[in-house]
Order: sequence, then structure tokens, then C-alpha cells
Amino acid sequence: MSLQEILQNAAENEDDIENEDFSEDTAAGIGLYGTDIESSSFSGCRFRECTFERVYLKDIRFTGCDLSNIHLNECTLRQCIFEKCRITGGSFAESLIENCRFEGCTGAYAQFGGCSIKNTVYKGCHLTESAFTDAKLHSVTLSENDFTKSDFGGAELGACNFSSSVIYGARFTLSSLKGVTVNYEQAVELAKLLGVKVT
Repeated sequence: MSLQEILQNAAENEDDIENEDFSEDTAAGIGLYGTDIESSSFSGCRFRECTFERVYLKDIRFTGCDLSNIHLNECTLRQCIFEKCRITGGSFAESLIENCRFEGCTGAYAQFGGCSIKNTVYKGCHLTESAFTDAKLHSVTLSENDFTKSDFGGAELGACNFSSSVIYGARFTLSSLKGVTVNYEQAVELAKLLGVKVT
């Protein structure tokens, strides 16, 4: 069965999806609610105008997929890998993201607002103008990402290390910066945003 058929079947019959592998396939206009998707992989797949709500995803690998504008709201993602995927405009709002990895992804305007993000890695991702508003980041590893003009307002950043990432024009709440690591140039930029003059 095709990706479209399996997802449609899951949507209509409330079936779960497990141990499936999809390659170069497309799903369009699918709405899933409360479905479990486990131990499956998606390679070069496209998800167009799909909405997943309260879906449980565990041990899933997305490689080179187009997830632009997908809605993964109030979902649980555990042990999921997003590698070289396009998540531009995608929404993960209010989701639990745990033990996951985002590597080499492009995701301008991606929404992680209100997420609880734990033990997760973001490496080499372009997440310009994305939103992490009111998100809770715990044991999150950040490496060589581009967060230009992204919004971290109200987020709990814990001990995040932004020093190898770009945060030019990003918005932070002053109280959330305690314990955060930045490099010298970033510290100067943040000082300007806070109205501090550096001479």
C-alpha cells in the first residue's frame, strides 16, 4: 500500500502504524488524531497539507523528507530523527519532543511554541525566524544552527549553549538567559538588545 493509503486507512479506522518503510512517496490532505506510529522510516517523502494531532511517534526516521507546513500539534515524539528534511513553516506546537535529533534541516518559520524539548539535538539546522516561545528546553544540544531572528520569548533555556550557532536578531526574555552559554560577539549583540552599551 502507498503512504497515502496507509495514512488514510489509519485516519478512517483508527489503526496504528508500525514497522513500515516508505520511500519517495507522497501523502496529501491527511488528518490523523491519536494514532501511534512506531518503528518506521520515511525517505524522500512529501507530506502536503497534513495535520497530525495528539499522534504518538516513536523510533521514526525522516530522511530528506518535505514536511513543509505540516502540523504536528500536541504530539509526542520519542527517538525520532529528522535528517536533511524541510520543515519550513511546520508546526510542532505544544508537543513533547524527547530523545530526538534534527540534523541538517531547513525550517524557516517553524513553530516549536509551548513544546517540552528534552535530551534532543539540533545540529546544522537553518531555523531562521522560527518560534520557540514558551518552550521548555532541557538537556538540549545546539550545534552550528542558524536561529537568525528567531523568537525564544518566555522559553526556559536551561543551560543551552548557543556559542556555535547564529542568533543575530533573535529575541530572548532576560530572565531566561541565566545559565546560557554564548560567545563574545553574541554577548555584545545581546547586550545591545538589552540596552547595554559596550565600549
